[in-house]
Amino acid sequence: MLNKVCYILFFIFLCCCNKNVKKPFVREEKEKDPLYLQINNVIDSMSTSFPREYSVNVYTVAHEKKHGNDYIKIATAQFYNKDSVSGSYLHNGKTIVLYSKDFFKNNNKKHLKLDNALKYENKTISLYHPQYTIFEIINGTYKNISIEEGIKMNLFNYSDRYIPESIPAN
Repeated sequence: MLNKVCYILFFIFLCCCNKNVKKPFVREEKEKDPLYLQINNVIDSMSTSFPREYSVNVYTVAHEKKHGNDYIKIATAQFYNKDSVSGSYLHNGKTIVLYSKDFFKNNNKKHLKLDNALKYENKTISLYHPQYTIFEIINGTYKNISIEEGIKMNLFNYSDRYIPESIPAN
């Protein structure tokens, strides 16, 4: 009788523990989505331009809707802003941090426990120069936007902060 009670309690304990465990990122789901395929391809392409000893391990992906169109900005990063993160996942050893809860609807939960060493703190001083690319989503296709065109269209220009970004070398 006591054994049965112990087994039942152990089973209940296991069931309760499983409910609290966050489900890990399912890589296959994101790889089948055309948007994530494009994001991952751009990140792979950007990654090849860095020397191995100076590899970039954090990329930010932001969305902006302007003039009735959707734009995505993919940038290298040294840190992430934890207050704005809408989701994150791993791709080829790179941490991808998503910003925009409305656009990345299927990824509105943090799938990774992001490394605190990568979190931006007010006292952090950085001489890091990010590189970025912007593309527009038009009827399921992706059109690259030149840096100059992005500046003219005032894309991803947040008036409440100014962080100078270098224009990537072509």
